[in-house]
Amino acid sequence: MPQSNPRPPLVSLAMASGAALAYQLQLVRLFSIIQWHHFAYMIISLALLGYGASGTFLSLFRRPMETWLGQAYIACIAMFAILALPAFLLAQSLAFSPEELLWRPTMIWRLACIYLVLGTPFFFVACAIGLAFMGWGRQSNRIYAADLTGAAAGSVLAIGLAWTLNPVAALSGSGILGVLAAVVAALETGRGRSWMTVMAAAYLVATTVLPAPQLQPSPYKDLASTLQVAGAQTRAVRSSPYGQVTVVTNPRVPFRDAPGMGLKVTAEPPAQLALFHDGDFASTITRDSGDGADLRFLASLPSAAPYAVASPGRVLVLEAGGGLLALQAKYLGAKQVTAVERNPDVVDLVRDDFAGFSGDLYGSPPVNVVRAHPRSFLTSDRRDWDLIQLPPSGGLGGGASGLFALTEDYLRTTEAIESMLDRLAPDGILAVQAWESLPPRGSLRLAATLVNALQRRGVETPGDSIVALRSWQMAVILVRNGRFGLADLSELGEFATTWGYDLAWYQGMPREQAQGLNRTQEPWLYDAITAFIASEDNFTRGYKFDIRPTDDDQPFFNNFLRWRTLPETVRILHSGGMALLEAGYILLLATLVQAALLATILILLPLVRSRSCPPGLAGGVKRGRTAAYFGAIGFAFMLVEVAAIHRFTLFLGEPLMASAVVVSTFLVFAGAGGLAAGALAARFGARATARTGAVAVVALGLAWLLVVGSAFDAGAGLGTAARVALVVVVTSPLAFAMGQFFPTALGALSEHAPALVPWAWAVNGCASVTGAVLATVLALALGFDRCMLVALALYLVTLFSFPVVARGSGPFAPAIDDT
Repeated sequence: MPQSNPRPPLVSLAMASGAALAYQLQLVRLFSIIQWHHFAYMIISLALLGYGASGTFLSLFRRPMETWLGQAYIACIAMFAILALPAFLLAQSLAFSPEELLWRPTMIWRLACIYLVLGTPFFFVACAIGLAFMGWGRQSNRIYAADLTGAAAGSVLAIGLAWTLNPVAALSGSGILGVLAAVVAALETGRGRSWMTVMAAAYLVATTVLPAPQLQPSPYKDLASTLQVAGAQTRAVRSSPYGQVTVVTNPRVPFRDAPGMGLKVTAEPPAQLALFHDGDFASTITRDSGDGADLRFLASLPSAAPYAVASPGRVLVLEAGGGLLALQAKYLGAKQVTAVERNPDVVDLVRDDFAGFSGDLYGSPPVNVVRAHPRSFLTSDRRDWDLIQLPPSGGLGGGASGLFALTEDYLRTTEAIESMLDRLAPDGILAVQAWESLPPRGSLRLAATLVNALQRRGVETPGDSIVALRSWQMAVILVRNGRFGLADLSELGEFATTWGYDLAWYQGMPREQAQGLNRTQEPWLYDAITAFIASEDNFTRGYKFDIRPTDDDQPFFNNFLRWRTLPETVRILHSGGMALLEAGYILLLATLVQAALLATILILLPLVRSRSCPPGLAGGVKRGRTAAYFGAIGFAFMLVEVAAIHRFTLFLGEPLMASAVVVSTFLVFAGAGGLAAGALAARFGARATARTGAVAVVALGLAWLLVVGSAFDAGAGLGTAARVALVVVVTSPLAFAMGQFFPTALGALSEHAPALVPWAWAVNGCASVTGAVLATVLALALGFDRCMLVALALYLVTLFSFPVVARGSGPFAPAIDDT
């Protein structure tokens, strides 16, 4: 039953939508700290599950909701605000550990409980939005625009809160915005003003007076286990959108971080402070008291191998972290050292808070620290370097366990390696490191990527430019802009013998020589490099893991899973097969299965009650069209958005900035497209408008795929503001066209079949639930560009599935009836 008040509550709707999106982004941050980054797509799926469940609920209880529309609208926003913080606290108390899914299948029920608990706040805010569509459906374009514009503002708010508040306080900020939205809703609808004002006052008092809740990180996180050691003390904590950085010291059990140290090394590191990023070990800050004797261990690390064959004057350290490689370059005589670190909190801690401890490493010559994404720096800085150092990806064992399998790594793709090679001076050396696991995988993929980059650059004999060394836990591969001569190989051999390393590969090296101090079942690294240089595919095809080179379209460096080995891995899981299984995939698949199952139930449940579809609507056909249409645009919107975020991450230089800019642009311009759809539907008919939009989206999407790479190459040297503006210009036409589908069809349903409005809302939300997870699966399997092509194919489905086929006289009536 349409609301008698002709003015929809647009302000409160926008505020509630903004609070919900801010809450969603802050949950991603919190679960990255207490669990793992894999929860990012799970949280997105949770939010959308709440939207789908709300549509199902409104379908089943449509009549009472319409009777008490204004009161229900206000109450739903208020319930979101009340439950926002308690839902998170309850979810973290469930003690869910994704690692235990590997040996405790019952842990899946705790994951389901997390879905239920965290989905509840989203359910209530989505009910409020769904009620707005039910009550003012013929103004669906205005409601849609307010919803998306508010969500865009919420994404910006989330970034601002992350800069100024700790993660828990930022989550409370979303609840406060929800309370204010409820107060505004009471004012807009003229209902419940007094009790909403009292509730808001009570909420604000409780937020101020009650003690701040504490985070309960997983016991499997590095920080949690470190703080259990006697004597461990937290020295500093910094939070920002880049993550939470924690500094820990332990005078009783000192840290000894010497990555890959050889078996013959006797020198010990001096005192060190450990840096943790979102609870995962990142790097250390090493004490420099000015006494060079304390830093002798730096000359024996595998990262010192380039200094055995050269005396680099200009050294570039990427992903500098706490500064170990920069300190090494300084100690070994480099005249100019540039350390590139993307996290401003890490830079500030080393340069300012612990300047005395680090010997003012980041504040005095020869070290110059640059706060930037390494790929952005390589693009903008045109200097040549005698040595470029790239430390290993993730923590020791992280890649082996699959904890980083779903993380995009744009610094270890073929294109990234090519950009590093382009920055080498004549005879300059690129030194890249990888943690060794058994069976090895990261070092082999790294070798494959390096050889691929050399071959793409036209190097005729890449073997002459590569040397590899191994310790018991690390591989170091050196690539020279030139050739390694016999004298170089002799000096590297002496370095390896002195400190307990093995030369793992050089051109002409006998295979048996690769098995020295650090013996393995087979000389896998030697065999791999030999096969890569000879362009033989048998080794790669026959290996248990996927070790093919990565590229910018599929930048999942730590994604080693081969599906054909999964049955074998499961079979030997309890007899040593744990190391073969990718933990990240377990959570991904568990999330996908649960999301798909719940989405299916939520879509079908209203159909059990025939009253959800009133007589005379050609029920089966109408429902089928509605499901196909709203399901397709739900899937497609998520796929396009995910592909665009990752496509623009490189161009803007930061995942954080890319997410904020892309999400805001899509939401704002899709909302504008929704507003324009109302006028277009009034003139040309709803169905014609939707079909034209489908053709426009496909055309713009294909053009986007064709030109975006060239446009971004041309704009790589622009300043940040200009690059953001270019992203908006490139993205906005596609977002505008995508925004026409939902409000156009919902407006037509509101006029011709209002009983199907909440169910359409449910179908769209449920499709988006699965799409959020499926986007990750498709990106892993196909790449981001093919993800976009799948989305465009889904938009073509709307050409044949517009839900209303009957003639009508309203503004959303179809222009023709030809089916």
